[in-house]
Amino acid sequence: MQEAWLHNGRAVLKLAGIDSIEAAELWRGADLCIPALERQPLAPGEIYFDDLIGCAAMDLDSGEQLGTVRGWYETGAVPLIAVERPDSSELLVPFARTIFEDVDISNRRLGVRLPDGLKDLNRE
Repeated sequence: MQEAWLHNGRAVLKLAGIDSIEAAELWRGADLCIPALERQPLAPGEIYFDDLIGCAAMDLDSGEQLGTVRGWYETGAVPLIAVERPDSSELLVPFARTIFEDVDISNRRLGVRLPDGLKDLNRE
């Protein structure tokens, strides 16, 4: 990367060897990977979604182990956290503060308070 700046709240990158808008258009929508040690520090209470992967999710009301976070889906609104249940099915949980009440990345634990009926979704 040669240069980076913000424009209207979005990051703009100037990459080596890409010297025209036409050449840059070929990269629109591409994923950009940054080594974890080079990520920008976050403000208190903020997280990187990839830090959730591998965290154990527990229902705060019942104490039930719901499973392990395997990924997330961007929905355009609230991201959905994909939890692999013990039976290998997937539970999608909206990443909202009212649901994810205890996010403890350092101990790889997530305490969630699920809305009624959410655990029964995606069951066959």
